[in-house]
Amino acid sequence: MIKPDVVEYGGTEVRNKDDRIFTLTTPPEVCPELIRVSPEGPAYSKDAVGTSFSTPKVTHIAAEIQKILPESPALLYRALIAQSARWPDWAQNVDLTRYAEVLRYIGYGVPNVLRATQNNEYRITLITNDQVEIGTREAHLYKIPIPQELREIGEDFEILIEVTLSYAAKPRRTRRTVKRYLSTWLEWESSRLGEDLETFKQRIFLTGRSMDDDGSLKWAIGSATNRGNANDFSRRNGTLQKDWAIIKSHELRDAFCIAVRGHEGWGAAFKAKYALAVSFEALKQNIPIYEPIRSLIEIEIENQQQEIEVEINNTRRNNTI
Repeated sequence: MIKPDVVEYGGTEVRNKDDRIFTLTTPPEVCPELIRVSPEGPAYSKDAVGTSFSTPKVTHIAAEIQKILPESPALLYRALIAQSARWPDWAQNVDLTRYAEVLRYIGYGVPNVLRATQNNEYRITLITNDQVEIGTREAHLYKIPIPQELREIGEDFEILIEVTLSYAAKPRRTRRTVKRYLSTWLEWESSRLGEDLETFKQRIFLTGRSMDDDGSLKWAIGSATNRGNANDFSRRNGTLQKDWAIIKSHELRDAFCIAVRGHEGWGAAFKAKYALAVSFEALKQNIPIYEPIRSLIEIEIENQQQEIEVEINNTRRNNTI
């Protein structure tokens, strides 16, 4: 599985290239700025390094998310932290053969408090605000409507799609295999390029086709160890599953669908809890995304509420459950 989840800068150590004796130093240029607790010296300084210095930076992002979503579950905070993470420039520009190496070093990358807490004109993040439960052999389907102006524009714009699933299930003491460690293990799959909602529903709910096939959408990691850019890695082997892909705007359909499916681990009677985050971003900030998608989602939610009201009324009329 992918570990670490995310990373932050905690400083580094340097060696004088002219030093014949191998000694390491920590000049201020490679030290993070830290608050001092000692009454002696300045209130803050840059004179120490350590892996533990990176932890408060990520904790700060979790605290900022909690300010905005105080009633939401911690699983969502975890999902949004991973969703906000990006590889630094040096990692994004590596050869595809080194993707697995980068994952081993920095996981999903460095999180960003603004991406974790805010949308903007060129980026929108959609979330499951409440904690959701799912059992073995169950699947939940999410439909995100895509506005026509994004699909039928004259130029090809690059759209970054990011998906993060964060879940928790009852563990056992022994770890015979990755998937037998948890009572229920989850995975997610997206609709393929050119696949409409009804076809996606049939593939997920009716045919029971294996979810190993990502179709023509080229995910960075992939759902199996022989798919995506990172060989030997599968995003579904952990309880934090993030992946990302870049597509052209004209390749989007009228809806982008995500399915979350529960599989049997060691205890089929237990359900897993999860949170889901999906983001769309115009990489070159050359086409607005937020407002067109937001307005369509409001219409979609309103229509669903009307349908639910009709079903409730019919239920009361027939005196059935």
